[in-house]
Amino acid sequence: MTLHPPVRKVPALLVLGSNLGDRLGHLRGAVAALDRAGRVDAVSPVYESPPAGHVHQGPFLNLALRVTTTLGPVRLLMWCKGLEFAAGRRPGIPLGPRPLDVDIVSLGALAITNGRVSIPHPRVAERTFMAAPLADIAPNETLAGHAATLAELDRRLGREGLEPVAGPEAVWAGAADPQESSG
Repeated sequence: MTLHPPVRKVPALLVLGSNLGDRLGHLRGAVAALDRAGRVDAVSPVYESPPAGHVHQGPFLNLALRVTTTLGPVRLLMWCKGLEFAAGRRPGIPLGPRPLDVDIVSLGALAITNGRVSIPHPRVAERTFMAAPLADIAPNETLAGHAATLAELDRRLGREGLEPVAGPEAVWAGAADPQESSG
């Protein structure tokens, strides 16, 4: 008889973005696929933001989500890259337009940087389009190596340039029906 250790489930915070094609559809498909990589526990509202980096491109739709997963950092990264490829992303201009971008912001308390993955995401404290939706779903969380909570990062950066465009229900079937919670 072989005994297997229990599978370790860890929470991951991800930020998704899209600025090509059916932006909301790309986000919706990615959230559904990530629910198969674990269990989606929370999804932020969807925000529209100006592009960061290469400025000759359209605005992005961004959201954050929390997924509980058994995938390790490299397997989760490969899952995310597969989602990007399936949505039509191909190598191109760095920080250029893309149908889907999936960034791993955190994976439990893990802190890792190697040639493939950096967790926590190295630029989360500089990017409004990341901090705001993360603060919506995990305001009291801190990332490895950061003293500030996500709500504090959000307050420091402010929300200039961010425009809320849809609630979580626009991309996630698991979002509570607003009429059910008003009862």
